[in-house]
Amino acid sequence: MSGPLFVYYANCSRSVLACYLYRQLCNNAPARSAGLEPGERISERVETLLREWGIDASGHRPLKVSRDLCAEADAIRQPSAPEERRRPARRINLTQG
Repeated sequence: MSGPLFVYYANCSRSVLACYLYRQLCNNAPARSAGLEPGERISERVETLLREWGIDASGHRPLKVSRDLCAEADAIRQPSAPEERRRPARRINLTQG
């Protein structure tokens, strides 16, 4: 895969929004998303919001970030909330699982 990998905690909200919006705005350019501790499904609010913008994310299944996903990505992005922008970057341990 080429394209960015958007990583956030559960891969249910922010990383999903970033990934699907990237695809939409970049003419279906490849992009993926993953989470450190994946949730069970996409957030209903996010799915509704994307649907209102004409983007179908109903097939999204949260995925755990892995060394392979990171190696395949052209770039790794971590969307963050405003209060998190003041915190230092967190190191991700990819040696587990």
